[in-house]
Amino acid sequence: MNKSLLFLLVHVSLLAISTARPNPRNLASFGPWIDQNVYDPKVQYMASYAISEYDKNTGSHLELIEVVSASTFYVSFYPRGQNIWHLVLKAKDCSQPSTPPSIYQSQVYENFNPPQFGGNYLSFGFLMN
Repeated sequence: MNKSLLFLLVHVSLLAISTARPNPRNLASFGPWIDQNVYDPKVQYMASYAISEYDKNTGSHLELIEVVSASTFYVSFYPRGQNIWHLVLKAKDCSQPSTPPSIYQSQVYENFNPPQFGGNYLSFGFLMN
């Protein structure tokens, strides 16, 4: 048998065996981007969190006008998990009242950790226009 074909068969077999094991410590999963309802209270909370973190980090004073769109992507590495929130926000910079509202994009990381890893928390990624 050809060496490259044998090599390929061994790797495919190992991959099939490793993914078929029921041990959750070996599982990692990635979900698709899922659109969220922009009026959902959790989406509104994530948008407010993104704006407040941006204000803390930059000294700006943005005021959230509306959430234009929101989507999440779930990533799991046993025993931890994380939702990555991608938010498109319409906000006004109150430190410059004459400027019209702008569209900002943000990522917020919602971490799901067991207590021994610090528990659940949010972390701010970025906000840009």
